[in-house]
Amino acid sequence: MASRTMVGQQQKQQILGLLDKEVTTIVLVGGPGVGKTEMARLIRDDINKESCYGTLWISMNKYDDNSFYRNIACQLSVRSSTEYEDDARTDETRPEKENVKAQIQAKLTQMSSEKRAMQYAKLNEMQNAKLNEMQNAKLNEVRSVKLNSKVFLLTILDDVRSKKDEVRVLSMLKALLPREPESSLKVIITRTDRLSSKGMAKDTENEVSSEQKEETEIREEKPSLEGEGEMDEGEVFEIKPLSKDESWALFADVVCNLDDFKASIENIAQNCGGLPPAIIKLVAAALKQSGAHNSWDLKKSALQALKEAETYEEVDQCIRRLVQYGIDMLHGSDMSLSPGKDAKNMVLVNCYWHSWEFFNKHGSIHHSELILSWILEGYFDSDKNVKEAYEEGHHIMMRLLDLGLLKMQEDGLVIIEKLAHTVCDTRRVGYEQTSRLGLARVLGNGNWQGFGIITPAEEMIKTPSSSGRQNKVSTLLIDGSRLCRQDPGTFFQPMKGLHHLAIFNPRFKSLPLSVPKMDKLQMLVLRGCDQLQEIDGIQNLKSLTVLEISGASFLKEIPCVVFEQMTNLQSLRLRAVPIESLPSSLSNLTKLRWLVLRECSSLKELPKLKALENLEVLDLSGASSLQTIKDKIFSPLLKLQSIDFSRTQIKRLPILRDLKYLTQLFLRTSQLTRLPILASLSALRCIDLSNSKEFKELKENFSENMDSLKILNLSNTGIVGLPSNFGNLPNLELLDLSNTSKLAEIPDNTFEKMGSLRQLFLSRCSLRKLPKMEGLKRLEVLDLSDCSGLRVMEDCSSQSSEEPSVESLKETEAEFLKHMNHIQVLNLSGTRIVVPPISNLANLSNLTHLLLQGCSLSESEPNCGNFTKLEVLDLSKTGISSLPSANNLVSLRELKLRDNPSLKQLQHLESLKDLEVLDLWGTGIQEFPYEISKLPLLKHLDLPKGIQEIKWKDIKSLPEDLNSDECGIFEHSENRTCRLFRGDPIFKELKRQPEYCATCDDGFPVKVLSFKEQDRAGDIYWQRVEPFFRKIYFKTISLPPKDGGQYLEILGFHSFPAGVEDALMKAEYVSLIENKFITCLSDSGVGTVKAMKGCWLERCTEVKTIFCGEAAEAGMRGNLEILWASYLPKLESLCSEKMQSEGFTNLVEIYLDCCPKLKYVFRSSQLPDKLKILQIKFCDGLETLFDSPLEGHQLQNLEKLHLVELPELTSIGLPMSRNNIKEIFPSLGEEIKVKECPKLERLEVEEIRKVGGTVENMEEIDV
Repeated sequence: MASRTMVGQQQKQQILGLLDKEVTTIVLVGGPGVGKTEMARLIRDDINKESCYGTLWISMNKYDDNSFYRNIACQLSVRSSTEYEDDARTDETRPEKENVKAQIQAKLTQMSSEKRAMQYAKLNEMQNAKLNEMQNAKLNEVRSVKLNSKVFLLTILDDVRSKKDEVRVLSMLKALLPREPESSLKVIITRTDRLSSKGMAKDTENEVSSEQKEETEIREEKPSLEGEGEMDEGEVFEIKPLSKDESWALFADVVCNLDDFKASIENIAQNCGGLPPAIIKLVAAALKQSGAHNSWDLKKSALQALKEAETYEEVDQCIRRLVQYGIDMLHGSDMSLSPGKDAKNMVLVNCYWHSWEFFNKHGSIHHSELILSWILEGYFDSDKNVKEAYEEGHHIMMRLLDLGLLKMQEDGLVIIEKLAHTVCDTRRVGYEQTSRLGLARVLGNGNWQGFGIITPAEEMIKTPSSSGRQNKVSTLLIDGSRLCRQDPGTFFQPMKGLHHLAIFNPRFKSLPLSVPKMDKLQMLVLRGCDQLQEIDGIQNLKSLTVLEISGASFLKEIPCVVFEQMTNLQSLRLRAVPIESLPSSLSNLTKLRWLVLRECSSLKELPKLKALENLEVLDLSGASSLQTIKDKIFSPLLKLQSIDFSRTQIKRLPILRDLKYLTQLFLRTSQLTRLPILASLSALRCIDLSNSKEFKELKENFSENMDSLKILNLSNTGIVGLPSNFGNLPNLELLDLSNTSKLAEIPDNTFEKMGSLRQLFLSRCSLRKLPKMEGLKRLEVLDLSDCSGLRVMEDCSSQSSEEPSVESLKETEAEFLKHMNHIQVLNLSGTRIVVPPISNLANLSNLTHLLLQGCSLSESEPNCGNFTKLEVLDLSKTGISSLPSANNLVSLRELKLRDNPSLKQLQHLESLKDLEVLDLWGTGIQEFPYEISKLPLLKHLDLPKGIQEIKWKDIKSLPEDLNSDECGIFEHSENRTCRLFRGDPIFKELKRQPEYCATCDDGFPVKVLSFKEQDRAGDIYWQRVEPFFRKIYFKTISLPPKDGGQYLEILGFHSFPAGVEDALMKAEYVSLIENKFITCLSDSGVGTVKAMKGCWLERCTEVKTIFCGEAAEAGMRGNLEILWASYLPKLESLCSEKMQSEGFTNLVEIYLDCCPKLKYVFRSSQLPDKLKILQIKFCDGLETLFDSPLEGHQLQNLEKLHLVELPELTSIGLPMSRNNIKEIFPSLGEEIKVKECPKLERLEVEEIRKVGGTVENMEEIDV
């Protein structure tokens, strides 16, 4: 926190006072997140510098001897991290460690001596001053006190968890202190609570993993360290949570304009006796995210979480719920509304849960190591190069830090917010499915020392090494394109000390000879190796813990001996490798925990796995030829947590007995006909049999001992019935029975005990009735679409052939929806259910999706105005005649009113600002809906046929997807103007309507907007901009001038937008913004750009030159009058070297902005004689305006020259023989302005000032 509470400030001042005296130890205790670390930082920053000669920060959650000395050496600048990483991997570890210890001790002695010397110097200065006798008397008193006091080293031991570790660290610290009595050690210790008798913080004891407990117990058995590092127990200060008022004050400081949450925050703080600041920050960050998305769903989730937290009496439960809310916000507003649909921002989600898993094994990890692990797990786009992936990882890291879920420590280490440890991963597809290698689990045991501090470089990421010390590189991730430029064998030859090697997209056919000789290699990843044919020698890598070979389409066989000596292997991933069988030596991998054989489409048989007793993940999804599993029973695999046999030919599973840790069973698109007995799988959370068409039935005892089951997906299976006790699934949250065409009945009592069910999918079933649904009070999604035989009546009898009356249906349906107050998605499309009056459904106030296509409504004018949260409304084929109160549906994104011929008009359409889809086909509307020009996000529009007249001057934009052929909109061709088009398909229609294009000659502003870019904030869209502001916009960019002219803007395309050629042919002013297909103007089609007078290029990141010298450019270059180039990071020149004397014959204005690679503007042989305005800003690499001084040349018409922040500019082109600026620029005067160009020649600066120009901020000029 930036500031502390009043109590916190008092505590800080008290602690500072004690440290000024003889107190040597301060202990800060308190619960997780209360601010112990922050208090330690504040004390460190405000410590008395007169006596403190240095501070050290040691994170105790990642303590070992090696990292201890490395950390201190780096903090004291004894050695750089690069030097220490080099030495950390040598075989002479002990001598090297002693050397580092000696260097640290020498540094501390020097610092102590210098501090003492400063004290003496200050006192001598006071003594020698001319003071009166009273002051001299005081001086003697001060000196006697000061010279008797000691200087000290302040050390913070943050997050101490073990008393033995604390004693050990203090012992090692004392051994490093200067050997002089005047120097001492003072320590601040932070821990969750006072240490228990077992040497572990009480609150921490229940949080650490079994491996950590075993490690702690081992330490406890070591000989006592009495006398080593013993210090006094010190003064203990308890850091308490914030009070109710303090909680709200901090909350309000972080989040603005969210008073809706004030009462809840204050109540929670009151009930809990105060809140930890970390919780306030985490919740505040989540609420800021919901505000940024302007989503009612997110705001509702926030209110619901806070209200729920208010009801908890126990503090732990309340805090856990708030943390859960903060983590849920990672998913955004799209929280899986349909089967298999995950959150939009899955990269962020996956990276967080990977980190959560990692920190269960590690106290902390360097931030660069964590980013590398994300890359290795494949969380980022596979098309990204190594550097781009690292940059995205860094962005994700910053997001997680901002959200308060991760915390950055002093030494670059990252830890997870301790409070987040209490919330487990409950995703439908968890870590086992999203992780490729399981690094967070398999790299947590044994003596793994981490990846080391790594840095990204071009096409690689590696541990930095001093020059000439490649043998000290321990971690390397490299792109295959880098290896193509040199011999791989030679490249890897000096890297014998590699511990971790990953090669993405290598092009070699066999392993480089030096790789199998890397006897220290622990991880080898060969990803996308589509040329690899053999892996001879890989069996020599005995230290391997992780091995991946993926995409090796020519690797037909793995040698039998390959795994014989890899007894340390814990993660094996073979993806898309066409092997038919696995080597028998697989059974030697007794430590294997992660076995992934995805898309090994030729694999026919899975050998016996009973020896793999540590196996946790078994994934053979996509092994489409796999028919046989040698094991009849999986019971020996006691640690198994996830099984995936999706898209295989397996017809029968082994017996799954006593697998008490198994949580996930994925059998999608399988050939299974039935499941084995699952009663002993008490931890099972997810069963997915979707698209397994041969699956027929569930056994009668299916739900026995299934209390943990949350997800059951039987969609598109051949199941014909459900067991009578199927409803005994009290914690089930998602049930998907969609497309089960043979399922005719669900037992009547099925939903009575499913009180946790949130999502129910029954679309395209053969059901004729539903069981009682009153128990589904938490239901949020109900999909009954296309259940054409469904009658929602409990007493519906199969013997009766009579259709139930409308009255009875109405009564039953109202009862059916009565208790579903939480319903958000209701889909009754394609059913024969009669929907009651909408006014009777007022309790469904949380609806976001209402789909009633083809349903019989009880009214022809349904009033949906109460459903203000609706985002999707489908009333197609319902017979409505109007839609009153449409102006209340301000959140609507899709409105479908198709095939309602009685609907003659649609009012208040302009109120639907978020509308993306509008379907009016088959309605009786005959007037064009001109309000669509006010809908900035509209992507899809279906108009009815028969619109009588169109006033084209009132149409400012049309969406990309328009049913122009069906509705015949272009049959009306009188007096139309062009407008904004989202995407390019509409131009194909225009080309078929030449008479339409002929009407576009009289000045038309057109904007072609890429579909992907249309809803991005910050760009100016025609439909949003009033005429007055358009003038300001055009005045700013000088396009088009006051006399108007045809204007075309193309934004956000990766390839040339087909169909815009005709518009380009007539456009006089063209803006090309964020188009990656452009490397020079000829890419815009020089044959068509014939009338262009002005060109604006902005954020076209691939542009290297404006004109490349093609003959066809001559006409375009000759017509050009205005050129504006802004943020072109690769621009090197205006004209390529191919162009000799050809210049810009009519160029009048040039504006250059943020073009860092541009060295000069014009060649002296290509001067634009008519140039009047030249403005250049923020071009960091620009050295001169012309490639050579203007000997014998003039720019007679140049009237305005503005040069702003050009740090490398040395000359504006004045030749030494003619230093009079008027001889070169006769029309220039006061309109020459130069600012922040520190290297500009002094003579030229004087010339500029002589003609009345201004030069500002030139202090750096060498005079």
